[in-house]
Amino acid sequence: MQLLIIGLLISSTLTSINILAPQVTAATGDLLSNGNFEAGSASPWRMAISGSGNTAVLTVTSDAYRGSYAGRIAVTSCTSPAPNGYIAFNSPMLKPTVGETYTLTFTYKASAAFDAFFLCQTSSSQVYNKQVACSASSVWKTVSFKVGPLPSAPYNWFTLRFNSLNTVVIDEVSLVGSTVSPNPTPTPTPKPTPTPVPTPKPTTPPSGSGAKEFLIRDEIHTFTYDSNAGGWHFWYNTAPSFNRYPDNWFDPVNFWDGRIYTRWEILEQPTNTPVAFQVVFWNNLASSPNKEEMFDRSFSQLYPVRQGGKGSVSEYYTVLHDYIQWEKGIDLHEAYKLLRIGFCAIDVTGASGVKTSINSPAWGGGSEPWNSRSLWFPMKLRVTMVAVAAGTTFSGWSNWASTPPTDGTSIGYS
Repeated sequence: MQLLIIGLLISSTLTSINILAPQVTAATGDLLSNGNFEAGSASPWRMAISGSGNTAVLTVTSDAYRGSYAGRIAVTSCTSPAPNGYIAFNSPMLKPTVGETYTLTFTYKASAAFDAFFLCQTSSSQVYNKQVACSASSVWKTVSFKVGPLPSAPYNWFTLRFNSLNTVVIDEVSLVGSTVSPNPTPTPTPKPTPTPVPTPKPTTPPSGSGAKEFLIRDEIHTFTYDSNAGGWHFWYNTAPSFNRYPDNWFDPVNFWDGRIYTRWEILEQPTNTPVAFQVVFWNNLASSPNKEEMFDRSFSQLYPVRQGGKGSVSEYYTVLHDYIQWEKGIDLHEAYKLLRIGFCAIDVTGASGVKTSINSPAWGGGSEPWNSRSLWFPMKLRVTMVAVAAGTTFSGWSNWASTPPTDGTSIGYS
């Protein structure tokens, strides 16, 4: 099976944008410089803009949440939104402590919705991606979220991304690490008799037709080196996880216009070669032109969601109504017709010479990237996918990523 990949954008622009920014280091406390804009200017914050007809202006304003100044971003034209262009408000490059967890906080007002990201990137790969959706608000609204534990990466930054006309006033931006006190030298104590530990109970999703979230998948999967399935993994409608899915993803709860939150954590990989993952829904396994499939395009956005190497993590969301409908497509008014759901691993940077799914010739793939699969396989990863209804806020990964994984473990072809 060969995946049709549409609109893949190379992320070399991402590297060139960020390397030019100065790096700011803080030994303690807040890592962000001039996050309250009290310097009376926006520096070292800056705009990064590309695409025909895209314009935006960064200034400071006296309309501050606290103090005398705040930053003001006015997106005055957006005729080439992602993936055709970009408008980004970027922090300077940062030097966080490897392995540290930070709290990122900012307060804003905005005339339209936008997205906030914290990103970590090497010269060739994005190794951490945390995305938070921010709604329009005519009054001051404070956003605070955790980032990390952060991997080792030379380029680390906070950014706001805009895909429409917008006026945003932002203030009190901070990135503060957690403080861990050194452990004192322990005093030897008698070894107690171990207390039996109960078997962890998997997460139980909300029940009832009015539930605003449901778990699509939570498992640990291993792509083996020699499986004909290559970088594909999927589960059929006979799997217990399908019992959690509604028969209609539009009504009475609208998941079609909501978000699919996805977390990928690579537990084992032989190299740090970048990889991306693509989610696919099937109604049938028919040949062209009768395919009934749809797939996400997170890998083809302006900043492709990718990662690479043991310990790398990506957390992001996609929207079902933005999925690419292949041939006859899928109507989730009749989700009970779904045959299977799955995902594939993609050589997103062309390390093998081909930017496509890592697919064996036995499954319709070419000689590459299959012959270069030792860059990625064997790979063990933890994947957690949660559907969140339109107009609601995601409850967080801690409510869904259970120990052991709700859907267990799998290996190779399944």
